[in-house]
Amino acid sequence: MRNRGWVLLEVLWSVIIMTALAGVLALAARRDSIGLAHLSDSRASARVAESVLTAMQFGRTPPAADDAKVSVKQLATPSEAAGMVWVEVTAEISKRSATLVGLVPQDSIAGASPSTPAKPTTQPAGGQP
Repeated sequence: MRNRGWVLLEVLWSVIIMTALAGVLALAARRDSIGLAHLSDSRASARVAESVLTAMQFGRTPPAADDAKVSVKQLATPSEAAGMVWVEVTAEISKRSATLVGLVPQDSIAGASPSTPAKPTTQPAGGQP
């Protein structure tokens, strides 16, 4: 009968250990799902930036992105190709952003994005922007 107390103590310790392991497993699963969400948002923002840059390169109107903030900025770097300019396209989804730089036709800058117009990087001859 003296062994009964030791068995109860061992059972209690095993329940405590199993509860701790279950908690660690739940925490790991939660962090994994958060990491997957961040990775998904990062890839989605890269996909939006790619589609905007590709549309501009083909002279089409960039597609509207519902949940993404897209900005298109003309860079000051001159292009050796006639009628082409360097642009930087940044897309942000849920605080995850992707930035791409590409060469696009000069005409596609004007229709880049009505919400975020391209900013000129040079001043007119008069000196006033």
